[in-house]
Amino acid sequence: MYIRTKFFLLITFLVLISSSASAQIKVACVGNSITENWALAPEDKYPAILQSLLGNDYEVRNYGLGGRTLLKKGDRPYWNEEKYKEVLNWNPDIVIIKLGTNDGKPQNWKFKADFESNYLEFVNSFKSLQSKPEIFVCYPIVTFPDNSLPVPDSLITQQMIPIINAVAKKTKSAIIDLHTPFEGREDLVYDKIHPNVKGTTIMARIIAKRICPKKNFPKPAIGKKVDIVFIGNSITEGTYLKYPPPTLTAMYLDSLGYQVRYSNCGISGFTSVDFLPTGKPFAKAIAAADTLYKGSEKLIFSIKLGTNDSACKGPTGAPVSAETYKQNIQTIIDSLHAHFPKAEIILHHPLWYSPNTHNSAIYLKEGLDRLQTYSPEIKKLAKENKGFVIEGDKKGFDIFRKNYIKLHTPQEGNSGTFYLHPNAEGAKILAELWAESIDKYLQSKKE
Repeated sequence: MYIRTKFFLLITFLVLISSSASAQIKVACVGNSITENWALAPEDKYPAILQSLLGNDYEVRNYGLGGRTLLKKGDRPYWNEEKYKEVLNWNPDIVIIKLGTNDGKPQNWKFKADFESNYLEFVNSFKSLQSKPEIFVCYPIVTFPDNSLPVPDSLITQQMIPIINAVAKKTKSAIIDLHTPFEGREDLVYDKIHPNVKGTTIMARIIAKRICPKKNFPKPAIGKKVDIVFIGNSITEGTYLKYPPPTLTAMYLDSLGYQVRYSNCGISGFTSVDFLPTGKPFAKAIAAADTLYKGSEKLIFSIKLGTNDSACKGPTGAPVSAETYKQNIQTIIDSLHAHFPKAEIILHHPLWYSPNTHNSAIYLKEGLDRLQTYSPEIKKLAKENKGFVIEGDKKGFDIFRKNYIKLHTPQEGNSGTFYLHPNAEGAKILAELWAESIDKYLQSKKE
């Protein structure tokens, strides 16, 4: 009886897994080298980023093939490839078609009279599938001057895009404009044609928004110039990481369409006392802003201090009371505002650390309790300096507290294994939190 019950439960479990997998919405990304993008790591290609954005309810596959054309008479037609058969056999629910760039090559565009009929036939080959997929046809991204194909961007805008519009209308397919976000943004490609990580992330976010228009994806803010000076401690400095949080924050904002220049002025072990205007660290931050800021763009000081202030012993001035912490941050704010009256100052809340944290400095539970008294002071500072001081990330503390094993680097200390510094995944999460708060603020500002 026990064996039969166990067998029944196993079968039920397998059926549930099978049912869950089959319930996923299948998204096929069909395209050329801009989709395949062999030069990028697998996780940096736009279909992989799209998968991350859409989540587990979707299965996204990359059916890109470099150099392929939509034209049947082109030099390397997608039609002839095994991958074309594979994508049809997969019976996708959604098809993203991103073809056309290679069709614009001189040896291919001489057959431009066939482009519309071939495109219509290509779309209809998917529409005839049993899955009856939703079709999205994409405008090719910008080709920049002196590209190696060579394909002038004027050919895409003046000849190809009107044909794609006609195809979309005749087949009742949706259009995704991937061209406009790349206009004037050569920083989004690595060779005048293929998108870099910033470019693929923009593509993925735009496509994700078209697939799930009601889902809250960050809205691209194309062309806004932003200079950011990051002030903080070892978590900001992040020398133990390949990509510290400021770098990832800038990359994330870049992916939304901002043009970001930044300086990482984080210094390991430093407190709000160390960053008071009389010291060299503050002077370093001012010098960094002077170097970046030209007057026509947004200047932001992103500040995350408090971890070392909360220590029981070790860092400069520690332990720093909540009242003194507020006074120190206010002094920093006043001096920054005096130097740069148009600058915005964003105060991020400190992150959780484990209550046994004890390295060369002593933190422990007393420190963690003190750390949490700084959050109300940050809210007061934003309120009392309304107009140029903004409360930034306040979600990070709980996120890292609940997921410390996953998001922190374990370190051996005097009181056992402790968790203080974000690992690579944690740095990415922290950067997204910082970037989202900066983006939310910038989106709220009326130009």
